[in-house]
Amino acid sequence: MKIFIYSIQILLCCTLLFGCKEKKKVVINDIDVLHQNQDQLTQIIIYDVFSPPVASRIYAYTSLASYEAIRFSKPGAPSIAEKLNGFKTMPQPEKDKQYNYTLAATKAFCTVAFNIRIFSDTVLHHYEDSLENVFKAAIPEDVYARSIAFGDTIGKTILARAKKDMYKETRGMAKYLGSDADGRWQPTPPDYFDGTEAYWKMIKPSCSELVGTEWEGQPEYCPILSVVVQPDVILPGVAKRALVQEEIRKKIRKKWVGRDD
Repeated sequence: MKIFIYSIQILLCCTLLFGCKEKKKVVINDIDVLHQNQDQLTQIIIYDVFSPPVASRIYAYTSLASYEAIRFSKPGAPSIAEKLNGFKTMPQPEKDKQYNYTLAATKAFCTVAFNIRIFSDTVLHHYEDSLENVFKAAIPEDVYARSIAFGDTIGKTILARAKKDMYKETRGMAKYLGSDADGRWQPTPPDYFDGTEAYWKMIKPSCSELVGTEWEGQPEYCPILSVVVQPDVILPGVAKRALVQEEIRKKIRKKWVGRDD
């Protein structure tokens, strides 16, 4: 986990020694930075031993925050969050102002990660500080400050939705220890752990249209999201869009008319 942090620190030292007066010469690979952000978070998730459902929640909110910032580097790229359930209108950059959207995406990503929350946040703080120092040495001060502020605002907007998804409430619920009834789940040896995230169905879904269908809790099948991300990302829901939409239509008709034919 620390290897990339050290490499960033080495790059920063080289920058300070040889390029103090020529900030523009520092080359930052935007794609590598975004990938390293995810890798750092993955190492923390592994170290903190989050369960798969909890890990998926962390990935979802942090990645969404990162995308909502980086999308402005590609004119016309749509917001994903605004298409999902319960998210507010996403912040917009100031017109005719210069930003570094990779830095903004990193700030948004880390802002969400710190508050979502992870346990080993000290490691991520070190990583974030080191990376931000590289950007600080590479771009003008006003661009740096503006990008940091923009990313932080996006992160807080994503967190506003995360705080209302029932995750915190489910942390205080009783452990699920199964049942002695035939055919019901029971803890198994050797550790006899309680059921993993037994109340996860209470977590507010990101794609409310799928509630009540066989794809409930699987936002990769959300028809709106499938349209938004094409052609950059091909989700499973793209191939089954017509089928998913028909199921949603039946669900709505059954709710209001009492029949799904």
